[in-house]
Amino acid sequence: MRALCVKDRNDPLTESVAKTNIKIAQTGLKGPAQISAQAITELEMLGERRLGN
Repeated sequence: MRALCVKDRNDPLTESVAKTNIKIAQTGLKGPAQISAQAITELEMLGERRLGN
């Protein structure tokens, strides 16, 4: 979570990032750097879908 610069546990963005990290880890991906990279990719795609891009 620190690598993704999210710290406030009461922030909805932090909760979304945490849930995404957990979902990715449950797929079997292990390394924190790999999980973070995948989380960034997934969150970017989610943001693009919400913006209609």
